[in-house]
Amino acid sequence: MTKREIRASVISRMAVRKNSCVYDIGAGTGSVSVELALHAPYGTVYAVERTEEGCSLIARNAEKFGLNNIEIIHGNAADVIENKKKGIDKKGGFWYSNKAVGAVMSRAGKK
Repeated sequence: MTKREIRASVISRMAVRKNSCVYDIGAGTGSVSVELALHAPYGTVYAVERTEEGCSLIARNAEKFGLNNIEIIHGNAADVIENKKKGIDKKGGFWYSNKAVGAVMSRAGKK
């Protein structure tokens, strides 16, 4: 789980708005996804996680906090980005960086 201070720093630097649409790539237990969802109650947080266990934890944490604005995407980040790339460009305030996408794709051997 990401430490509280790190989560707070990430959220403040991202300038998350009440209606933001953000992706948490490698969401793990969902601690960052939950914080994002709490700051964006009218937005959507897409929690991308490759493990079944992680997806289950994210679902439990979202339920624990009464959040219905987290969508869990089970899959490899590079595959998810490749499949969603055109649809997420500038959607609801989420701007992906071609450089960041390229780095993820390279590490996954997809480029």
